[in-house]
Amino acid sequence: MNILTTILLALAAVVALLLVVALFMKKQHYVKRDIVIDAPRQQVFDFLRFLKNQERFNKWASRGKESRKEEFKGTDGTVGFVYT
Repeated sequence: MNILTTILLALAAVVALLLVVALFMKKQHYVKRDIVIDAPRQQVFDFLRFLKNQERFNKWASRGKESRKEEFKGTDGTVGFVYT
């Protein structure tokens, strides 16, 4: 019974320590990533404005293609484009 009490006290101490550390951490975090594309802005915009081309840069879109249904409606590259 003494070993069980020691284990529970150690676990409670770890949880308490984590809660105290969480009190002093920053409340907001900011993550920024940059990518440099060696091409003119207009050429990059003309490529990325098409929704189907954007998936080439999305690592999550390449995973699990069989599990989701893609349906494109409207004219790609225009403001009124709808992706469902």
